[in-house]
Amino acid sequence: MRSMLTRLVGCGRLRPAEWAASDARSAADAAGDWSAVSERPATATSLAAHTSSMAGKPSSTFYNRLAARKIFCSVLVMVVVLASGLTGAAAPKYPTPVGNINDFSGVLTADDEANLNALVASVLEQTGVTFAVAIVDNTGGESLEFYAANLYEEWGIGEKGKDEGLLILLVMEDRTLKAEVGYGLEPVITDRRAGECLDLMLPYFREGEYGKGLYAGLMRAAEYVAKDRGITLEVKPVTEDYGDVYTGAPDPSSLAWLGLLLGAPMALVGLLIWRGNGAPGARRGSTWWTESSNRQLTKSAG
Repeated sequence: MRSMLTRLVGCGRLRPAEWAASDARSAADAAGDWSAVSERPATATSLAAHTSSMAGKPSSTFYNRLAARKIFCSVLVMVVVLASGLTGAAAPKYPTPVGNINDFSGVLTADDEANLNALVASVLEQTGVTFAVAIVDNTGGESLEFYAANLYEEWGIGEKGKDEGLLILLVMEDRTLKAEVGYGLEPVITDRRAGECLDLMLPYFREGEYGKGLYAGLMRAAEYVAKDRGITLEVKPVTEDYGDVYTGAPDPSSLAWLGLLLGAPMALVGLLIWRGNGAPGARRGSTWWTESSNRQLTKSAG
């Protein structure tokens, strides 16, 4: 008997604990006493009876697993729905740029776009500074400052690491405009200079000449950039009617001497203090559309 058990252990069929139990059963067999092994037949009988009584009925474990699976599926559906909603809410609501000149309101003519594209291409090639234009119907309820700043970041205007970009935003429904200046360009296009650029645009805008207005303002900004780079900017209009859109503006320093000659030094100083030159590191861009500063369009196109 033990040699047989040894072979079973060696084959992995019987463990030492089971070996001891087998010895006990062998001794009980020899004594004619079934009480020592009566637990196994009894267990088998009771298990058989339990199995018989549960025949054809799913176990409680089955129901538990089914309930858990339903809960898991419900939670999974909720997570997917919520994730879809959040993704939709976080989706960019700003228009996708099609180039440097982006007219989403359809107010520019083909000649307008050709001349503006030639201008910004020349500025980029000769100075490395990026000019961009966005014309939209509205800001979707956002403030002009917030929309312009986020559109600038969304489009990634300006070379990475330098942030030398200028965005001109024109909102048609509100007849408002905004100059958003990159941090790297702020020492050149200060708040005051950005205001000059926008002031040059307004007379054209009031007559519905949006392309020429943008051209005049961007040319002024380009002159400031070229002067900072120590170069003479070469820009050739694509069409003849753009040849006299911008003939240059007097240097701001000459206005100071003019004020002195006219005997209005205090007024000039007050004006310079109020408008300022804008300091490097200040927040990008300026607001130039309020009625008090005469920078809100008062006449719509057409």
